[in-house]
Amino acid sequence: MSVKGKIFLLVLLAGFTMQSISVHALDLGTSATVTVKEFFSLALDSSSIDFGTLNQGQWKEVSGSSGYANAAICYSNTGRPWTLSIRASSPLTKGSSTISVDVLKWMSTYAGSKNAPYTNYSDGLLNPPSNGYIDFSLTDKAVFSSALASIPNNNTLPNGVEVQFKYAILIPTNIKVDPGTYTTTITYTLTE
Repeated sequence: MSVKGKIFLLVLLAGFTMQSISVHALDLGTSATVTVKEFFSLALDSSSIDFGTLNQGQWKEVSGSSGYANAAICYSNTGRPWTLSIRASSPLTKGSSTISVDVLKWMSTYAGSKNAPYTNYSDGLLNPPSNGYIDFSLTDKAVFSSALASIPNNNTLPNGVEVQFKYAILIPTNIKVDPGTYTTTITYTLTE
């Protein structure tokens, strides 16, 4: 190759390498916010417990076809530990006749998430089924504690924790019991 050809090739290559392409980029940002509402709620899957007609001295359990009579479903996303309690509001009453509330019994049989995936939280039961039936009283008795259960951050959303109950009654023979229907209100309380 001649000297003239080498200079031309060098000038041609120099022209290609000296060209540059400019790229401009602009970054802009915007913020996205969301406010998550605190949710703390209690629901019951059944609003009545019926022992039917009994004789004095008769014992009866109500456990339903699923192995439990009803369930309290606890929902919380507050991150704070919470407790479910149960009590009777009064003695069993029919007009002016009463039967002491301690003849009425409860048992917590299971605790777990209400819907799939079904996570067992029975480690939070304060009176597991092995303790047997517990007498009702007119003051709250703690049933379940989220702090003892394997619930991450005490958060039970979206499924909730279902605490299942069975009930029993023994109509006493050592008192006069007027025939008729006796009632009381069972109160379930969810507290932080």
